[in-house]
Amino acid sequence: MEHWVRLAYSNTFFYAAVFVFAFGVILWIAWSRFFSESDVFKKISQSVMGFAVLMLFAGGYASVVAKGLDGVVCAAARRSFHVTCHTRDESPLLFWGLVVVLTSFTVTFMLGVLVFLVGMWGTDERRATDDAGNVGLSGRVGKKQPVAGKTNRLLAFGIWAGAIVLSTLAWIAASLHHADGVRGQVIDALMAATPEKTAVETYLQDHGALPQDNMAMGLSSSVDMRDRHVSEVKIFKGSIMLKFDESVGAPLRGRLVMLIAVRRSSAVSWHCASPDIDDRFLPVACRKYSFMSFK
Repeated sequence: MEHWVRLAYSNTFFYAAVFVFAFGVILWIAWSRFFSESDVFKKISQSVMGFAVLMLFAGGYASVVAKGLDGVVCAAARRSFHVTCHTRDESPLLFWGLVVVLTSFTVTFMLGVLVFLVGMWGTDERRATDDAGNVGLSGRVGKKQPVAGKTNRLLAFGIWAGAIVLSTLAWIAASLHHADGVRGQVIDALMAATPEKTAVETYLQDHGALPQDNMAMGLSSSVDMRDRHVSEVKIFKGSIMLKFDESVGAPLRGRLVMLIAVRRSSAVSWHCASPDIDDRFLPVACRKYSFMSFK
């Protein structure tokens, strides 16, 4: 499911929606110029354009969901054309508020377009039924739609929209909870590397340089840390590379996280990074948009 959501969030899906809308406009022009007597051709052209609009709102919905799964939601700032992003780690209330508002907006319009498309093709059938049962002396007069019928339809629309919004929020919340569990394993591994960090700092004070590899510190070529979710620990120019074993979640198995040593005179400043782990499974300090010291 997530694969399809991210596909709908891609630029390819957006360009496809624009192409479909342009094709619908061409069909509508052809109807107005050459086939104006055909109601079916008119409906086809309008349906194609309506389907393109539905694709655009579906892409907007996919955008909210994809960013929500990543723990980041963006909204256009009112006073500028820049995009303002909010992370769940920094402002959870604002994050969830934006998720609720943007999800509700896109779902409402997406369902609205879908109802319009379905209703457009069912108009003739309903009109024929009304006309057959309401023939008066003055000719055929359409029957007014009962208020109760409109209320029921609005209620059904609200129930469907609410169900989709709530299920989306539950999906995002469950995904983020899972990410928190995986992130905790990364933090455990980083904290468990404290002896290696201390050894690197001691080596710098004793030799005036960072160790080049494990052998320089008197360690084996690959230190085993299986009891800390890590199968290998390697030193490379003072930095510590940790490789996760099979005991961790699937997003971490066989992947690397690094504690990068930055020398500051006789001291070391540690930074966290990963070449192959998705940002949402990393602590905030390890992510690309927040390259901070890991303490």
